[in-house]
Amino acid sequence: QENALKIAQTQNTIEISSTAGCMLRIPMESTLQIGKVVGDLMIKSVEGQINVGTIHGQIMAKSVGPLALAEVGGAINARSIEGDFSCKQAMGSINLQDAEGNVEINGIKGNLVVKGFCGGLTASTDGNATLKIETSAEGSYQLNAKGDVFCQLIPEIDAAITLNSGAGMI
Repeated sequence: QENALKIAQTQNTIEISSTAGCMLRIPMESTLQIGKVVGDLMIKSVEGQINVGTIHGQIMAKSVGPLALAEVGGAINARSIEGDFSCKQAMGSINLQDAEGNVEINGIKGNLVVKGFCGGLTASTDGNATLKIETSAEGSYQLNAKGDVFCQLIPEIDAAITLNSGAGMI
């Protein structure tokens, strides 16, 4: 395909534009600024800050640094996040495991599963939510779910828990 790939470099910044599938191998310490992906996105072993604008498919991230997502049209599967994780809007479900920093998730249309993280949590989902907190790290955890909520804490956690139900049943 003619003009399928455009590459431009200015000092330490490389800008890549592709109208076809694209695979990059970059240094682990790199930071990424991704504007738009029409399709799926997979990111592995990038330790720098990752900012993603719009993804029309799903995202899979493993062993990455802080990850900030704006809009995701599909599911999100993220594991081993070394820093904060945020998502402003997701049309699919989110499965997040082992995020070391704070987690902030808004506008989830699908289900939410969060396991084994250490930071605080602020999340809102239209679906069900599952939290499996496997650490006694201090933090504030706030969750709003329109569906069912399952929460499992390790016995060592000293927590004050407040539950509210719009359905009137807990």
